[in-house]
Amino acid sequence: NMNACTRTQDRPEGDGSLESEVAGNKSAAIALWLVWECIVHGVYVSLEHPLTSRLWKLPFVSYVLEHCGLFCVDFDQCAYGKRPSDWQPSDGDVRVLKASRILTNNHRLKGLAKRCFDVEKHTHQPVIGKGTDGQSRSTAAAAYPRAFACRFASLVRMGWTRRERTTPSKRPTLTLAQLQQN
Repeated sequence: NMNACTRTQDRPEGDGSLESEVAGNKSAAIALWLVWECIVHGVYVSLEHPLTSRLWKLPFVSYVLEHCGLFCVDFDQCAYGKRPSDWQPSDGDVRVLKASRILTNNHRLKGLAKRCFDVEKHTHQPVIGKGTDGQSRSTAAAAYPRAFACRFASLVRMGWTRRERTTPSKRPTLTLAQLQQN
């Protein structure tokens, strides 16, 4: 466990002993509650997180995948040209892998599935430490590559202009407090 946390595959929420994990769990609970509200009210939704995140192991995520018509779309940001913040053309084709996953009910977003092996060969810069520009590599890696953002917007717009809608789900009401307890 590189982050010295208490989260495991069996207990993705951690054991509650670290303040940073508790705060992260509260943020995740809010995001997942908003996902739930979108499902119940028939609103398209998407939630992106790193592919290796333990969020994907939470029981709630398994539930909405199995029972609520949501699905995952995996993509590597290097496939969309994600570069290190200090990249220079003279460095060659160096990219940032940043494997990611989207939880969504919008079938148009399946068009985002693009992996490292789907594009021309390149090398990866790990997201560790600081770049030669002094910027934290993890902070720099937070922004989406322009090509990804444009593709995402194009796919959402395509559905919107065709008046595609999702159907509200007949699921029970779930309060934020209930979600935070589980």
